[in-house]
Amino acid sequence: MLRYLLIAMCLILIPTPVKANQQEMRERQCRYQWVDKGTWTAREEAITARCVVARWSVPGGLTTFIGTIECESHWYRLAYNPAGYVGLAQHDVESWSGRVRSYAPPLWGLSPRWQNSRTMLTITVRMVHSMGWGPWSCA
Repeated sequence: MLRYLLIAMCLILIPTPVKANQQEMRERQCRYQWVDKGTWTAREEAITARCVVARWSVPGGLTTFIGTIECESHWYRLAYNPAGYVGLAQHDVESWSGRVRSYAPPLWGLSPRWQNSRTMLTITVRMVHSMGWGPWSCA
């Protein structure tokens, strides 16, 4: 009995490094495409949008962000405009790779593809946080 008491006291007194579990790590990086199986769902996109706007504020907050995405693409992640604008936020396809390089958070491992909802939402929020809604006519 004394042995177990000593072990318990040692566990309390000796600090141990706390490792975040996999779900906590995903949430810190606004990574929710695992919530529903299969492809991206509206629920996963909404959770991701809320997460990235909470990390990097945008003028008008989440309401303006959601309304702008609705206006730009009707939340269709594969939206393609013949003028060369693509994805949820209708980014210029020619500028997309440069925007990912410029605005991707370090260590988030974002996909460079504009069809990826997490990447599109994160890059859009970081751009708007940095420069405002100027490039988006729907804002």
